[in-house]
Amino acid sequence: MIKKAIIPVAGRGTRMAPISNVIAKEMLPIGTRPTLQFIVEEAVSGGVEEILFVINPDKMIIPKYFSGTDSPEMYEVGRKTYPYECLGKTVRIGYTFQLPIPGSGGAVLSGEYFADGETVAILFGDDIFVGRSAIGQLIEISERYGDKSVLGVQIKEDSVVRTCAAIEVQKDLGNHGVVKHIIEKPQGVIPSNLTSLGRFVLSAKGFEVLRNTQQHRGELWLTEGLDNEAQVNDVYYMQFEGVRYDIGNRYGYIRAFRDLALLDEEDQNKFQLYLADQK
Repeated sequence: MIKKAIIPVAGRGTRMAPISNVIAKEMLPIGTRPTLQFIVEEAVSGGVEEILFVINPDKMIIPKYFSGTDSPEMYEVGRKTYPYECLGKTVRIGYTFQLPIPGSGGAVLSGEYFADGETVAILFGDDIFVGRSAIGQLIEISERYGDKSVLGVQIKEDSVVRTCAAIEVQKDLGNHGVVKHIIEKPQGVIPSNLTSLGRFVLSAKGFEVLRNTQQHRGELWLTEGLDNEAQVNDVYYMQFEGVRYDIGNRYGYIRAFRDLALLDEEDQNKFQLYLADQK
C-alpha cells in the first residue's frame, strides 16, 4: 500500500512575483486556506498517511503553518515528523531542504531516503485538482500493476502540451496505459495531447533510474528520469478526472480563488447578494 507522499515546494515561484518574493507562492490564500492545504487534502483523501515537504530556507512559513514551528528538525537529520489533523485523520509531516541539484528531479531525489525503498506519491505545488483525489487515482493504477511508476495526465491543447510534457503511448488500456516515451516541453511534432500535470507515483526502480539520469538544460527533470525508466521497466500513465487550476501563474491563481474560495454555500449566497446589490 502506498502511504507516503513527497511534495516539492522549494521553487522560487518567479511567475507569481513580486508577492512570491516575500511569501511562498504555495501559501498564498484561497479564501482562508493556503493553496498548499488543498494539495495536502488531496494526498490524504487518496490514502497518504505520511508527507515530506521539500522546501528551501526561505519557506519556513510552511512548517510554521503545518507543524506550528519555525525551526523544524530536518527529516534527514533526526527523521522527526509532526502530527497534522486533516480530513478527520492524523497524518505525519516531515521537512527537508532540496539537495543542490536543480530541477524537479533534484527535488524528488531529496526525498529518496524518506521513500526508503518504497513506492511513493509525488505532488507538485503548482496545481490544484478539484474532484476525486487525483493522486488517489494514480495510486490505484500503481497498486493494480505491482507498485509501478505512474504519470497523471489529461488531454490538453497544444499550447499547454508545449509547456509541460507529452506522452507517447505504447499500449492504450482505456483511461490508462503503458508509456513509450515522455517528451518534456516538446518543440516539434507532438506525439499526443496526453499531458503530464504534476501528479506522479514513483517506484523504487524509478528512484534508481532518476539518480543516474543526466541533467538536461542545466536541470534534472523527473519526466526525463521516468522516460529512461520506461525503456527498462513498465511505466504507466493515468488519465485522471478532476478540474485543474494552475496556481503557478496569476490568471490560474485568480481563477482558483474565484471558484474555490466560495465552496461554502453560505459564502456563495452572500457573494451573490453582493453582486445583485452592485447592479
